Amino acid sequence: NRGMILDRQGAILADVRASFDAYVVPAELPPAELRGGIYRQLSQVLDLPEEEVRGVYEGRRPARWKPRLLKRRLPRDQMARLESHRLELPSVLVQANPVRHYPGGAVFGKTLDYKNLVDNYQAAYLVDALQIFIKERKNE
Repeated sequence: NRGMILDRQGAILADVRASFDAYVVPAELPPAELRGGIYRQLSQVLDLPEEEVRGVYEGRRPARWKPRLLKRRLPRDQMARLESHRLELPSVLVQANPVRHYPGGAVFGKTLDYKNLVDNYQAAYLVDALQIFIKERKNE
């Protein structure tokens, strides 16, 4: 895990947040005659097409006993609905995963975590982005 990145005034430039992701374990599915209801219910709860849900369960990779990603970054309402239907959906897991967050915008994702040498063009881009960020902070 990477930690926070702060500027010299202590403002957060980069942070780590939890992303709640839905996974399914096909090996934990009930008999075939009950699966249609599970696919339909998951489709409604996660606002996904039923064919997409079925495809994740019935796909060939990874192995049936390993969790397969169904949906990333669940909104809180979907996470709550999944948890409330936990007994009816035994093959579904909700897992928290760390995700990098940049309060200053996506431009910082490319600059703050960059680990190679920077050419003149990239340096000018970074300077411009930082100047815009500083101006916006002053206007708040």
